[in-house]
Amino acid sequence: MRKYDSESKVEQIALKVSDKKNCYSPTEKINVIEVADFPSLGKLTALRFLEWLQKNPEGVVSLPTGKTPEYFIKWTNYFLENWNDKKIQKELIDWGLVPTKKPKMSSFYFVQIDEFYPMNPEHENSFAHYIDRFYFKQFGFDPKKALLMDTWKTGAIKNKNLGDIFGANKVDLNLRFCKPKSELEKQKQDAIVAMDQFATEYEEKIKKLGDIGFFLGGIGPDGHIGFNIEGSDHFSTTRLTPINYETAAVAAGDLGGIEISRNKLVVTIGLKTITQNKTTTAITIAAGESKAKVVKNAIESAPSNFYPATALQKLPASCFYLTKGAASLLTERHLKKTSKDLKTDLLQKINKGLDDFIGSTFLHTAPHHDDIMLGYLPYMVHLVRNSESQHYFATMTSGFTAVTNDYALNQIQNLKNFIETSVLDNVVQKGCLSSKCSNMSCCSMSGKSKDVYRYLDGVAANSVEMQKRAEACRMFRDFLEFFNIEIQSKKDITRIEKEIEKLELYFDKTYPGKKDSEVVQKLKGMIREWEEELLWGHLGFNCDHIFHLRLGFYTGDIFTQQPEFERDVKPILNLLEKLNPDILTVALDPEGTGPDTHYKVLQATSQALETYLQKKPNKKIQVWGYRNVWYRFQPEESNIFVPVSMNSFAILRESFNTCFASQRSASFPSYEYDGPFSELAQKVMVEQYEDLREILGEDYFYKNPIPRLRATRGFCFLKSMTPEEFFVEADLLKKRMENC
Repeated sequence: MRKYDSESKVEQIALKVSDKKNCYSPTEKINVIEVADFPSLGKLTALRFLEWLQKNPEGVVSLPTGKTPEYFIKWTNYFLENWNDKKIQKELIDWGLVPTKKPKMSSFYFVQIDEFYPMNPEHENSFAHYIDRFYFKQFGFDPKKALLMDTWKTGAIKNKNLGDIFGANKVDLNLRFCKPKSELEKQKQDAIVAMDQFATEYEEKIKKLGDIGFFLGGIGPDGHIGFNIEGSDHFSTTRLTPINYETAAVAAGDLGGIEISRNKLVVTIGLKTITQNKTTTAITIAAGESKAKVVKNAIESAPSNFYPATALQKLPASCFYLTKGAASLLTERHLKKTSKDLKTDLLQKINKGLDDFIGSTFLHTAPHHDDIMLGYLPYMVHLVRNSESQHYFATMTSGFTAVTNDYALNQIQNLKNFIETSVLDNVVQKGCLSSKCSNMSCCSMSGKSKDVYRYLDGVAANSVEMQKRAEACRMFRDFLEFFNIEIQSKKDITRIEKEIEKLELYFDKTYPGKKDSEVVQKLKGMIREWEEELLWGHLGFNCDHIFHLRLGFYTGDIFTQQPEFERDVKPILNLLEKLNPDILTVALDPEGTGPDTHYKVLQATSQALETYLQKKPNKKIQVWGYRNVWYRFQPEESNIFVPVSMNSFAILRESFNTCFASQRSASFPSYEYDGPFSELAQKVMVEQYEDLREILGEDYFYKNPIPRLRATRGFCFLKSMTPEEFFVEADLLKKRMENC
């Protein structure tokens, strides 16, 4: 077993709690501590950080940015702000800390790990802004004792910044070596050379401080530490460098789309910068099964440029803090359990996936508008064929963050075009676009449903003009609803035109990735709602079967609020009481480490269902958990295996491309796949089929007497639970988070 060199009492106590060794020989080459979930990961990291601060006054600290440190930041603030509370004092003692030695945060030196290039530090999505908000203003680090990366003005000529010089274009590092052909190219070259010099001096400044003493980082989808992407030299130092697709995909959400993040370079400290001080405490945190593969590579592989985090193996005080999901592929920790009746178990789950649940009332819920589609649309295609069942759909958030500025502006300008060309005059004169029609019946059908079917008519007729007209009608209707406008005559359209002008000005002046105004959030959310209505319109459902709850915790902030009963739980409860479903579906990500919204919707839904059943104790209801492109069920976790045919894949692809136009270009893609989410969902379902085919054999499918199983080329996995089983899963996480 690898020698455990750390003298950390916090880590020793955490190891006892985990009931695991710190290192399993011979496969593991770096220390590991497992925790139960994401919040616990943050708490352990905060305690280890405070312990190090106590032992190393005036030391050098380097901390990460992004969503991964959320609970580290929350717990650290919690301890610092309540340090003298008796309860906290006792907890500090229990973890081996000295309660009388509260760290003086202003005495430490802070080193920024990385930054995009170029990047305005005043922008909310810059790492500089994050550091100022959380580490200077909350933790209390002294900005005067910080080494920060200026990627906005370094090398720029007087009265200009790097945004002026490079614009939205990709920075061409070949200019380092080429003779510039214009004055602008000369300015670009000078800026790059100046940044290279800045990086060299940055490295020297870190050395003068005595090198980094405490390093905390996450691990990227390609295994990167800092922005030391796959293939980085273990002797690399601070530098200006390109990024790969995986890194750009993860950054897309912060920067306003992969179209922008792909054009960014980064400045990052190097792997040698982190490891050159052999006494450095280097903590790497990772949560969730999606990180399991890169974690395994970092911990079990020999040092390799292909796996950047293996560079940390040389530090005696380095350690990976992992949730159980992130540690799930480590060879000797989680050996797969096999069952003598494995095949029988799998066959029972497949048979359950063939059921139609005739006469049942379903409430299908989703955090975002395409979650159900990406999770189990092929099952929906079969379930809705039974006319005796009822299906209702509820999306819990407005999902506005998935709509780019460019796409929203395009939709608004499409409306403007139809107004200017008087194409909408006829429907306005008929009253079919009045505010009443937006909510009440119009020709025995809601106006919104008519918009949907007119769009789908346009798809069937291959008429782009019909589709754009339907989009314009819906956007017009959204403006009426949002701005409370009543159209009595054509003159009243002037108010719509004025609001369009304001929005055009807004998008012209705002930068991608910035938190939107409430008006823009609402309109972007309405675009997403329209897309979902198009999807269920494919299957014949009118808008009265679709509910957009727009829960208030969803704000677009980097760390969103926790659900509240009146604001977030009660709307779900009201819907349960209205529909009285027999089957409730929920997005069920493991450990609370899926998209943050998924976890919070899960908590709100659990609380609503529990309250509902207290009022109706005799109600029989099933809960179906599903996952999609973000996380996958292992076969042993799921108990409903739904077969997917080539026809179902075709429906999935076509309906996604038809309905979710804002997502066609995959502006916010998964790092796993460079393309639309529908194609990634198909990839997941095919891989799940291949796993079952390997166990059951090809003949089970190829020679099966049931045509549907012979046609199977993929599988959706779901997990059927009793309400009590569902509450246990949800409550376990909630209890761990209540003190944070």
